[in-house]
Amino acid sequence: MIQIKKTILTLALLLTAATGARAAWTGGTYTATANENLGAITVNGDATLTINSDVTVTVTGGINVASGTLTVTGPGTLVVTGAKGNNGASSWEGGNGSNGGVAISGNIIVQGGATVKATGGNGGNGGASGPENGGHGANGAAAISGNVTVLGGATVKATGGNGGNGGNSGDET
Repeated sequence: MIQIKKTILTLALLLTAATGARAAWTGGTYTATANENLGAITVNGDATLTINSDVTVTVTGGINVASGTLTVTGPGTLVVTGAKGNNGASSWEGGNGSNGGVAISGNIIVQGGATVKATGGNGGNGGASGPENGGHGANGAAAISGNVTVLGGATVKATGGNGGNGGNSGDET
């Protein structure tokens, strides 16, 4: 029964990789045996992501550990990027950009030689405007917001996202 559960969880991980959709992990063990690209992930419960040697799992849109703990074990690599903020609309007054998203939020343990590279999402740019000031660029996000425990030769590299540029203002003609 345990082997069947692990196989089903691995197939679910592979299906998510194929679709790039948002995934909801509710505990259990997920194993990556080949390079994978995933959309945003929400974790509820204690989950373990095992990444085999020479394998990279890339997650765009961030990982939100809403409850429990995500344990990443290696020796592979997990690359997580937070969502980019939206750009402000160009208008007479110039729209403001929105903030970038955090790459990993919640409790995470990295062990077993795994490497985690987390980059916060960049803030959106401000929109262009008429003769007044353009819209404001938004804040980039933190790479990690939560508790991180690094054990057993694991590596974590965290880089915050960049802020967005302010919008241009036009001439009053």
